[in-house]
Amino acid sequence: MSASVYQRTSALALARHFPVVELEWSVVSGATDALQRDVRRYAPRIDIGIGPFNTAPGRDGAINEGLLPRGFCELFNGMDPNPNPRCLLAIEIVFNGSSKHIMGDMLNAGALGLYGIVVGAESEMAKIRRIGQYIAVLAQLEKLPPMFRNVVPMTTGEFDQLIR
Repeated sequence: MSASVYQRTSALALARHFPVVELEWSVVSGATDALQRDVRRYAPRIDIGIGPFNTAPGRDGAINEGLLPRGFCELFNGMDPNPNPRCLLAIEIVFNGSSKHIMGDMLNAGALGLYGIVVGAESEMAKIRRIGQYIAVLAQLEKLPPMFRNVVPMTTGEFDQLIR
């Protein structure tokens, strides 16, 4: 199965748990804040974005942990959420890619979602976990804000069990 087919299949399964599921969600689409004005040339797309979405300046209290189904609450238990997320969940699908691209996926998932998930093919998981450990050490050393500890790496099998 290709990453794009897996992405579409996962989005359909997620729609049973969440009312707003967007494929290839653009972080600047409909934005009224600095992301729209200042980041037009580089505007990442989250593979799967779960709403509600915040495209205005400032924190949106509608994006909160109370919207997460029980399995997701258990997954993120003990993690600090992003204090100013753009969406409820930012999910990146990794079936291949360089370490730099995977680090970018982790950065976008953590910076844009209340929580982030990086779902990887089994062949990519060792690399994904190494990068996650590197980011965790940077955060422990206070080289990154603590919010980057809000991302969970999962295999496709683990993610499938969560969403089905």
